[in-house]
Amino acid sequence: MTFNSEKFIQDVRVQFEQMLAFFTGESARSANAYQIEVTVQ
Repeated sequence: MTFNSEKFIQDVRVQFEQMLAFFTGESARSANAYQIEVTVQ
């Protein structure tokens, strides 16, 4: 199996965008510490 850096970068970027959307979105304003921690993992 070969390492595909473009695929890896794309996956990381998608995960980052999802986290950013969570932390800047409405759901983060009402989330408790547990919900934040689970999201970060």
